[in-house]
Amino acid sequence: MTAKPFPLGLLPAMGCDGQLWARQVTDLADLAHPKLGDLTVHDTLEAMAARVLANAPPPMAVAGVSPGGYVALEMIR
Repeated sequence: MTAKPFPLGLLPAMGCDGQLWARQVTDLADLAHPKLGDLTVHDTLEAMAARVLANAPPPMAVAGVSPGGYVALEMIR
């Protein structure tokens, strides 16, 4: 039985774009539907988290690196 792919939010590090996650997007294609979060619009973690959540399908797994990790934790909070 094959698992249904799930939504996966990928949050980049400061100054990075979707290229940071290119390998993961390819390697996880059978398991996940990745969506890249845009962290360039707002200045606070709270606002960044709210923006990602507003554009995210529930439920969604999330992974972040550097500030993207802080945003992921704020999303959980």
